[in-house]
Amino acid sequence: MNIDSLTPEQKEIVTSTSKYIRVIAGPGTGKTETLTQRILYLLFNHGAIPSSIVAFTFTEKAAQSLKSRIYSRTQEIAPNSPLLQNLCNLFIGTIHSFCLKILKNYFNYGNYSTLDENQEFAFVSSFYSDLKLSELAKKKYPNSNFKPFEIIGNFIRSANVIYDNLIDLSTLKLTDPDFYEVFTIYEHLLDSHKLLTFSRMVYLATLKIQENPSSISGIEYLLVDEYQDINPSQEKLIELIGKTASVFIVGDPRQTIYQWRGSDESCFFRFPQKFPSAESYSLTINHRSTGSIIQIANRFSNTSQYLNTYPPISTTKESSIQSVFKLTFNDPEEEASWIVNTIKNYVQNYNGNYRDCAVLYRSVYLSATPLINILREHHIPYIVAGKVSLFQRPEIEALAYIFTWLAPNGFFLLKNNKYLKNEKLIESALKIWETYITPLSPLTDKYLTKIKNDVNKNLFRDLAHLLYEILNVLNYKQLDPTSPDHHIIIANIGRFASLLSDFEFPQRLGGKPINFPQMLENLCYFLNFYASSAYEESQLESLSTLDAVNILTIHQAKGLEWPIVFIPSLQENLFPSSRIGENLNWLVNQSLFNSSRYLTTYKSESQLFYVALTRAKDFLFISYCHYDSSGRIQKRSSLLDNIITYLNPIETFLPSNFTFISHTPPQNDIPVIAITDLIDYLKCPYFFLLRKIFNYPSGFSYMLGYGDSLHYCLHLSTRLINESGYEPEKAVTEAIEKEFYLPFASNIQKMKIAEGAKKALLNFVSHPESKIDKIINTEFPLELLLFLDNNSKTILSGIADVILSDETGTEIRDYKTSSKVTPAHLAALQLQVYAYILQAQGNQISKASIIYLEEPEPNNFKQVNIEPNELNNAINLIKKTSEKILNKDYLAQPENGHCPNCDYKIICKFAKSY
Repeated sequence: MNIDSLTPEQKEIVTSTSKYIRVIAGPGTGKTETLTQRILYLLFNHGAIPSSIVAFTFTEKAAQSLKSRIYSRTQEIAPNSPLLQNLCNLFIGTIHSFCLKILKNYFNYGNYSTLDENQEFAFVSSFYSDLKLSELAKKKYPNSNFKPFEIIGNFIRSANVIYDNLIDLSTLKLTDPDFYEVFTIYEHLLDSHKLLTFSRMVYLATLKIQENPSSISGIEYLLVDEYQDINPSQEKLIELIGKTASVFIVGDPRQTIYQWRGSDESCFFRFPQKFPSAESYSLTINHRSTGSIIQIANRFSNTSQYLNTYPPISTTKESSIQSVFKLTFNDPEEEASWIVNTIKNYVQNYNGNYRDCAVLYRSVYLSATPLINILREHHIPYIVAGKVSLFQRPEIEALAYIFTWLAPNGFFLLKNNKYLKNEKLIESALKIWETYITPLSPLTDKYLTKIKNDVNKNLFRDLAHLLYEILNVLNYKQLDPTSPDHHIIIANIGRFASLLSDFEFPQRLGGKPINFPQMLENLCYFLNFYASSAYEESQLESLSTLDAVNILTIHQAKGLEWPIVFIPSLQENLFPSSRIGENLNWLVNQSLFNSSRYLTTYKSESQLFYVALTRAKDFLFISYCHYDSSGRIQKRSSLLDNIITYLNPIETFLPSNFTFISHTPPQNDIPVIAITDLIDYLKCPYFFLLRKIFNYPSGFSYMLGYGDSLHYCLHLSTRLINESGYEPEKAVTEAIEKEFYLPFASNIQKMKIAEGAKKALLNFVSHPESKIDKIINTEFPLELLLFLDNNSKTILSGIADVILSDETGTEIRDYKTSSKVTPAHLAALQLQVYAYILQAQGNQISKASIIYLEEPEPNNFKQVNIEPNELNNAINLIKKTSEKILNKDYLAQPENGHCPNCDYKIICKFAKSY
């Protein structure tokens, strides 16, 4: 392994022999490359096996980037090494995904689902009365009059404090019995519906590992990125792993920006106390930004009482060209106009791209509207990330008005605190839609009124299908997914569809009967008082490659970079925030934890500004206004006080300076494609686009989750038979009775379906071909670095249901509920690809088979041909399909015959009539 390309400080870190290592990595100093090289050093120089290495990243995107580098470098170093095909056993992912894996693999959480933050809010909202949250809030704050959605947010934050700080429940019961009572009800509701929140999964995994350390005994090396942003429960998890494993952490306390979410930068400083033999290193050479940008960042850091304890950073891009400029404007509209004109000039006259430009705000919600409006007027494509950005899109604004119009007594609260009600809602919606999205039929009013009448009669299956009916009336089919503007519209509507699904999910739990008008009334409040300030515009990978201006919060810019960065709206009380020192309302006793850690402080605002200053590669424009949009006088941000005299006035900036931008192509990560996604693509590329890329939901059914539950019970039965010596009938019966679960079925439905599931599994285990006692592996992860014919690469990933071994050889097997969901030829293709990967990893696979658990004999058992020529044909088809996905070829193929089974027929312009 050659490390000559590394800087001396990187080499010292990568080759360190210390068991415990802490790295302070300044912005742009190559920490991802250092992590990559450290992992490669362990693999090639220390002989570490992939399964012994675990790497935690802050986001899944960062995990993919790191995994991509590991695969690329391993292929360069040892293209024919078996190591390359075994990298799938190296865990790279978030702490949450690791904890979920541990809970599922070792602690019987295999049939639990995960709630994200929005789903968690919808869940608590749905069980508001069961949790007696109003009563709890009244006990805690008898003189306050909180609104329900404020109470929900306060409760979730308070519950996560218990999880994130590992607060002992017996201590909680003694100290705060009122909150303890509600918290235990909450936990019971989560368990009864088999749900995990992000904070809860880390909490549970940490407690379970303490009880059973053998679950992590195979880990010899742990690497943790962004260590400054972890919390105490994550710190404890890392400490538990570090009792036997080597621990390598990297972070930068100057860039701690998630305090409000529970991050505790003191964990970074405590690391040497937790591991006394730890060695500390620094990465100080920036490879991203020009000398002028680094000088300003250093000056800000050095003159800040909060950031001046760290070594300054240097740069490899020294230049005589000034690249940091200050601007002052009368108001935000003038500021936004200048930014738009500068971007247009760059793109039109200097061969630039819109995607080279990013505009970073402290708050998109408070500050970005003037810029968005002017970009829209100039027909410049843009992508927004930040609170309420989804609802600033005209397509979402129109749909929100329509859904609130459908609700009894519906309304929508505008930003000026005025209400739209009754027919004003539908009039505004249709005007917005026709102005910005598609032309409408003269009969649109009539069709929507019919839909409203059908809603009142409870005639719709779920909110997704209601949305699709509305979109059909609104001429959604006229949208062209190949147009960049329409692409973003279709993506954002998918985000709105997911919002509706998040809201409806808890309403459906337990098979509760749905009163559609009542559900829409509840949705009206959810949209107004939560979703409109919580859901962000779709941030799909397909959007990130579009040539569009990036508008985002500084929090969301962390870890990213652009050639040109604008930081506008630098006024006091905007940045730094007016919320400095503002107390939070907690529903749990604050003596149980350090509540000051969650406050917005001048220190946290300084850290955020430092992150903003270090995102630009070539040019940085900093600006503020003398007045706000209402004409009120504004004061320049105090964050600029110590650097303002070092900022160049805009008069020294010439547009010709743009010629100095180095258009270095970004390092493209090797994309990971799930084999199940390839199968969906082969059903129909346009179906794949809507389902997998844009996340359009399929709606709700009481049978939803049946296949997953049946699979889980089968794997549990297998374990009971092979590990505990159960007879097959007893194993199946116990697995079904204890673990069979359908989230949206009533008890009566569940009992009836469970009986059928038990019968299907008993028929299977009694079949001579079941070979259930010959299973040697279940849920076996597979990955393959695949070289495509167009000189690109992808990583194929999948999970094989089981691998069996008997005197006739080794067999790979997949279980399906029936052939209706996945056509037989595609199910066979999936298994052939699994067999190809296993053989590439050095396994001798002699047979492959599919078991259809719900189908009668003899149709329930299918042998799959895995002769070499069949596998070569299969992998060639997968290569061609992967290339089409990477080229974003989503042209519909109705001739494939998927239309009758497609959930999106009504909104598909390509659908075939049957």
